[in-house]
Amino acid sequence: MQRRPAERHEGRRRLLRGLGASGAILVMAGCDRSLPLAQSPLVSPPRTPRAAPLEPISPPDAPAIPIDAVFGRVVRLTGATVERDSLRSGDFLRIWLYWQSVGESQEDLRSVGQIVTDGWRVAASEDDQIGRRRRFLSRWDVGERSVDEMRIRVSPSVGPGEYDLAVSVLRPDNQTHVPITSPPPGLGIWKEDAVLVATIEVEPA
Repeated sequence: MQRRPAERHEGRRRLLRGLGASGAILVMAGCDRSLPLAQSPLVSPPRTPRAAPLEPISPPDAPAIPIDAVFGRVVRLTGATVERDSLRSGDFLRIWLYWQSVGESQEDLRSVGQIVTDGWRVAASEDDQIGRRRRFLSRWDVGERSVDEMRIRVSPSVGPGEYDLAVSVLRPDNQTHVPITSPPPGLGIWKEDAVLVATIEVEPA
């Protein structure tokens, strides 16, 4: 004989009263899947420390390091000035590059500054247009000069030690390096197309 809904509800209430506290535990256990789970608080990943900003300063009138290297028979790197020879991991290294046009360029070539190891590993790199804004290399007259500032960020992950500063020239269309057509006297060459300008000491952050 089928029981009416009211009788079924009354029977369920009597069953719960008989079970007491243990019944409440069973009921809550059965409903556990429908309850939202408590979530642990989110933990933010550690932030990369910001490098100290560099104040704008005027470039030195003359380069501290004479170089005299010609790239692609169109532009000569006459020299460079490195603001400091030691810095901490995470900081910027500021350098000035002194350029002179020695031939007409059909391209707005880019300068590349790299901090490299003896094992030819690049620890930090930066590139920028040769020449001032709206006066890039393809607009230069033969003999025209420019001093460009470059800031190379040394990542906090770069370990302490001695590194070399290499400078090269890059073609913007295919990202290939412009060969050195007249090597600098007395300076080393890195990977056949970059001049080793200085030695940089990286200290622990």
